[in-house]
Amino acid sequence: MPGPAATRRTMGQERRPPRAELTVPPRQLVKVLYPLPEILLLVLCATIAAADDFVEIKHWGETHMDFLRRFLPHKDGIPSHDALNDLMNAPRSRAVLRVLHHQGQRSARRRS
Repeated sequence: MPGPAATRRTMGQERRPPRAELTVPPRQLVKVLYPLPEILLLVLCATIAAADDFVEIKHWGETHMDFLRRFLPHKDGIPSHDALNDLMNAPRSRAVLRVLHHQGQRSARRRS
């Protein structure tokens, strides 16, 4: 006799492992002014260019908008330093940054 997992599959409902979702629910899309990939690109590039805080990140982004638009549209420009601070310090953002940090450390170890 098949177990509960097999029964679910035969009923057309596959069981999927949980995964981190970085997508925005469709009903919330109208609230998204600055997409997460654009913000992460801005923060990454500005940090590499020695921007130390969110005010400097915003200033760097405004000064280098042509560079950023080579990769992503940034159709609504650069968010305020307060918006950057709120987003980057949100719990979900911290989890994403931790993953990126660990991947960077692993990559650096492989190179040395």
